[in-house]
Amino acid sequence: MQQPKTVVYDLLTTYTSKPADQLRPGDRLVSDLKLDGDDYAFGIVATLKRRFGIHPVVTDWESVHTVADLVQLVEEHVQKQRTKAF
Repeated sequence: MQQPKTVVYDLLTTYTSKPADQLRPGDRLVSDLKLDGDDYAFGIVATLKRRFGIHPVVTDWESVHTVADLVQLVEEHVQKQRTKAF
């Protein structure tokens, strides 16, 4: 399975056309990367949920503002999924 950070960066590259090596943890999804709300909700969030089998509550997704926030949220929920599996 790919690492959450890699998948997040790949998705952001797809939706923003910004190369992964130019993405920075502090980049804000809306104001810096110009990410559209629909792309976030129906593209990125949906893909991450499906890809990793995670189901954070809506308020968790809404609290994401930066690239680092998104990576952290996904990593935390992936870890919870792994812990449940054991």
